Order: sequence, then structure tokens, then C-alpha cells
Amino acid sequence: MPEWLYYVLALCIHELFHYVTGKIFYKQGMTIGLTAGGFRAEWKGLGPEKSRQCAICAMGPIGNLVSALAISLMPINAAVQKKLIQSNIFIGLFNLIPLCPMDGGNILLIMLYDFFGLDRTFTIMKKIGLRVRFVLIAAGLVMCVIEKNPSLLIAIAFVPGTKSIKRAVKSLNLNALIHRRERILKRSSYPVRHILVLKEVLLGEVLSLIDYDQFHIIHVADKTMKLLCQITEQQLIDAMVEENAAKTVEEVFLKPPDVF
Repeated sequence: MPEWLYYVLALCIHELFHYVTGKIFYKQGMTIGLTAGGFRAEWKGLGPEKSRQCAICAMGPIGNLVSALAISLMPINAAVQKKLIQSNIFIGLFNLIPLCPMDGGNILLIMLYDFFGLDRTFTIMKKIGLRVRFVLIAAGLVMCVIEKNPSLLIAIAFVPGTKSIKRAVKSLNLNALIHRRERILKRSSYPVRHILVLKEVLLGEVLSLIDYDQFHIIHVADKTMKLLCQITEQQLIDAMVEENAAKTVEEVFLKPPDVF
């Protein structure tokens, strides 16, 4: 069997553990698609709470390492056994690298978000990503020269860049804001922060201004600083779900009344 097939098998095992854990911890489950860089799992809907996301992310690498241990105990051909163990260990450890959208990167992102919020998390993850990529590229070049093995360089080439980090942070922020409603109802009170935006601002840009530990009231103004309306963050979230994050505040919240 070609060597690359062992890695495909290890990837299938990896995603299977994600899928099963996702079904257990998140009723809506997840979808698994094939991309240029391999398989990729995505939430159906907005995703589970952060702690459950961490558990689901961790189960992929854990599944590979457990599989490698189980395979080492099986009475099978020694050469096949060695390749299966190596491929599962490689896929498991590679996915623990702190790069988005790798499992290690997603777990680290969630942990940082809880401590630092939206903007600082993006900045920290971006810096970590650049340093980790540099180290991995150097290690990949060493593997090419010494072992004639380009697999690490190929794997790094398919890992998304900064846009993936930004998308992951925004998605996590939206998820946290939606689940925060439950926390507000339990506590009965919550800090409020006021934000002023011009009517031409995009919904997605307004979302990036929202912090994770406060409830927000957004005041909308025109260029003369005349206040036109105010919306809550919940209205903003509902609008993003129903409309499009690329629409402006004016297009969504300042529509002219329907004429019959």
C-alpha cells in the first residue's frame, strides 16, 4: 500500500473521533468536507459552548494517539504496523500545533479569548502563528535534506494564514455573544458599554468592536453626528444571522418603511 494512504487512514480516524464527540456534545453535530489540505470539520449552526468546543477539538489528536497505542498491540505485519503507528502519531501531534485551524490552535484561541477578548487574541495568535510557521518550515527543510521527506513542508503549505485566524476569532466572538444571553438571564445584571458608529459601517465591522465581557448598546449616527437610532448587540446578532455581515447598518436598520 502506498505510504500516503496510511496518512489518509490516520486522517479518517482523526475526523471520526471529532465527528463522534461532536455528536455527543453538540446536538446539531458537524459536517466533514474534503479540502486541498485534507479533511475539515465544521459546525452545523453556530457551534457549541467554548468548553465543549475544546473537548471536541482535543478528541481528534487523542483518537490518533489512542489508535497508535491500540495498533501497537495488534498481531499484524510489523512493517504495516510501524507505518500505521507513525502516521497516527504524526497526524495527532501535527494537529496539536498552535496554528488555526489546527486543533491545538483552536484550543489555544478559546483559552486566550477567555482571558483577553477579541482584539488581543487575534494579535497574539497572529504572532504565535508567524513564529510557529518559521520553526516548522525550518524543520521541514531539515527533513527534506536529511530524510528526503517533504511531508512536513507539504502539510505547512496547506495550512491557512492570517485570514483563517481572523475568521476563527470572529466566529468564536459571535458564538460567545449568543451563549452570553443565558449568563445574563442567570445573573439578572450585566455591565453595559456604549458604542457610536456611523451608518455606513458594515455589520461585521460593528461586531469586531463588541467585547466579550460586556453588554453593548450601539448608537448609529450620520456624518453630522446626528443620532439616528440605537440598537442592542442582540439586534445586531439577529441581523447578521438573517441578513449579511457585508451589509451596512443603514441598509439593515434604517430601511425606509414599506409602502403599500
